[in-house]
This record gives sequence, C-alpha cells and structure tokens, in this order.
Amino acid sequence: RDLKRYGRPHLALPAPLRDAAETEAAATLRDIRSDLSGDLTPGLAVYCLRRLERLHENNLVDCVDDHVQITVLLWKAMSKSELGFSVRERIAASLHKCLTTLRTDHRATRGLKPTPDQTPAVLDPISQVVRWNVVMDMLLEQLEVTERGSSLEPVGSHRNGERQRLTESLAYLVNELRHWTPASEVEAIVEAVMSWADNSQKSSILFGRLFLMALPAEAAATVVEDGRLFKWWELLPPEANNRNC
Repeated sequence: RDLKRYGRPHLALPAPLRDAAETEAAATLRDIRSDLSGDLTPGLAVYCLRRLERLHENNLVDCVDDHVQITVLLWKAMSKSELGFSVRERIAASLHKCLTTLRTDHRATRGLKPTPDQTPAVLDPISQVVRWNVVMDMLLEQLEVTERGSSLEPVGSHRNGERQRLTESLAYLVNELRHWTPASEVEAIVEAVMSWADNSQKSSILFGRLFLMALPAEAAATVVEDGRLFKWWELLPPEANNRNC
C-alpha cells in the first residue's frame, strides 16, 4: 500500500498491530507527562523529548488534549535553568513545533473564518499559560550575555555553540508567540525591547529585527502610523544608512 496517503501510517497496519501501536503510544504519553511533571533532570528531559519526537514523527499524538497538556509541561520545563543550555534549546525547539502545529490545526488563518474542524477553545489552557515576556526576557538575557548577539566565548567553544543555539531557538519561539499574544500587549512589548536598546548601529538593527519578530501582526502597523518607526530610525548613526526615507 501507499502509506504516504495516510496521515497516520500505523492505520495501514493490520488491526492487531494498529491497536498495539495506539496502546503503546498512549502509555508512552502517560510516562512523558509523568516525567515532565516530576523532578526533571537533563538526562530525563532528553529522554522525554526523544520519545515525543518519535510519537510526532508517526503522528501518534492524535488527541488534542494530550498535545495541549504536553505543550504546557514543555513551557514550564523550558524555564528550568538547571537543565543547561543544550537541553533547554531542545525543549524550546520542541515547544515551538507544538505551538505551531496546534495553532495551524485549530485556529483559522488570519482574515479567514474557522473551518468546522478548527476548535480554538481547546487551546485555552495554553493561552492561559504562555506569556511573550517570559521568552522575551530569556532571549534578551542571552543577547546581553553574548554582547548583543556576538559571542564572548572563544570561537569553536562548546559552551558558545550551546548558547548560540538556545538564543536561536528562543528567537523562533518569540516569533511564534506573536500569534498567541493579543494586540493590546503591543505597548508592553515595545517598552520591554526599547529598555535594552542603545544608540549603536548594531543594537538598533538587532532590536529592530526583534520588533518585527515579536509584535502581533494586528498591532505592528501602529508603530508606523504613530510615527515611532521613524523616531527609532533616527537612533541610527548618520553613516549607518545613506538612503533617504
């Protein structure tokens, strides 16, 4: 059979094997939830992520409630600094994947009406937990430690690579969270980012990109309409850009 036509390949298996796969997946999800909820060590966290990745690869997380619960637990685990840069980077990457999948499956594309199978209400437990400022603070802290994006560690340093990968995963996560952030939060986002910016060309460009990634799409136009974008542009040194606006 052409297994590619199945969204969940195990459905093409004979009934006994199919049922066994689903039973095993349910047991694995229970174990993952239990492990993520307990005293999480770096090794146990990696083990959870590996099992979760295998379930996702085979589309065996078919219950949205399971998906939501795992996402909430990943969100809580990401803030545990004792897990280290490498593990938290993997958690942030997995969390980004979960949030993106849930949003595209259960929320209508901006400007379109929801389809009958899209049920935004099932995502309420996530909306009540995720906060843009938590990830933003983590990202800005990493950027500050690395001197606004340039590593202070020796080139090729293992620690440098782990820190850089965590920073990149947090940036992707900030970009995804703009879809989970109400437009009413735009002023708080602007204030949070501007408090870290300075007048250097490098900093202005870096935080300008951060604005684009973090601001909810519905609110981004306001910084153009009220003239703030042009005020920020004036922060750049005259020689930074020779084009007239």
